[in-house]
Amino acid sequence: MNMRACAPILAAAILASISQPAAAIGPADPQQGVEPGRAIPYYQDPATKLVLPGSLGALPLTDLHRFDDKRFGISLRYGFDGAVWADVYVYPVPAEDEGKGAAETADNAARQAIDEMNQMAERGEYADVEAGEITETTAKTSAGDIPLIEREVSFKMKVRGIKRPIQSILAVANYRGALVKIRASYEANRAGEEGPQLLADAMDGFRLALIDEDWRKNLQPKLETYFADPLSEDGRRAGGAIVTYAEESSVARIHIGDRFTSWLDDLPKDSVERADLLRAQIAGNIAKQVRTGDFQSQEKAAVRQLAKVYEMIQKEKPDFRSEGVEALIGHLRGGTLEDYLMEEID
Repeated sequence: MNMRACAPILAAAILASISQPAAAIGPADPQQGVEPGRAIPYYQDPATKLVLPGSLGALPLTDLHRFDDKRFGISLRYGFDGAVWADVYVYPVPAEDEGKGAAETADNAARQAIDEMNQMAERGEYADVEAGEITETTAKTSAGDIPLIEREVSFKMKVRGIKRPIQSILAVANYRGALVKIRASYEANRAGEEGPQLLADAMDGFRLALIDEDWRKNLQPKLETYFADPLSEDGRRAGGAIVTYAEESSVARIHIGDRFTSWLDDLPKDSVERADLLRAQIAGNIAKQVRTGDFQSQEKAAVRQLAKVYEMIQKEKPDFRSEGVEALIGHLRGGTLEDYLMEEID
């Protein structure tokens, strides 16, 4: 497995022996100085504190643009090759909509987006714009519901003189007084059968990003319980909640590779110790991301917690050993962990 491969794969590959859901996971934090065409770790909007992840489903965040006119806010582009992509915009509620409810402002923004597409069609840039019914869903948080207005759109876009069929999903939410809009699209002729699923995965990632801050707040007591005693019944249960967050969040990221997980082969798949150590590795990683707000995989923090739990297990079972775990701990303490993790296993 490639060291920098994102880990939705982690689920089946690693946590199969644990009775909780597996870890998912993948990118992190730039803000500025973006080099076009390269994946960006993540973006956090300074006004709303909304974290937009480094990928939406399989689509990596590859461009970030701040408009000179502050009314237009920022735009983010997800995707590389143009067959499947998503554009996300974060911008202030227009002056004419100030004071209106969250659902109404989001609905107005969605209608305006369709109007703009129709105007582009009149100019000959688009053709055959067809918008489906508006649907309203709700992202529920402890701070209140976030209405999300969604609409499917099909149209033809002129590319090099050729009209190409495009399928899109448009969604708008009012998030803490700012409008957050996504248009996820695929070109039917190029994306093939995978297009609809890639679109659906991108939209799922967007919806999850809207509730992630609330999720992180609710995770804090679980982190405290886990770190107080990771081998207790309560600690293991709290660790399971942390693993679930790692699996399902579109914001938190864990990069894995052969070196980082090779120790799993040292232990029986159904052993309690294997499950305890894996929870430790994931919890250490996630805890630092949540604590610091730096949503990049935190390998050193993961191995530090792995070392603590390994030593706790050895106090109870002095004969217990894992050469793979000890290798990770040795490289952490020797300052060579990063280089070690980048090495390929023959």
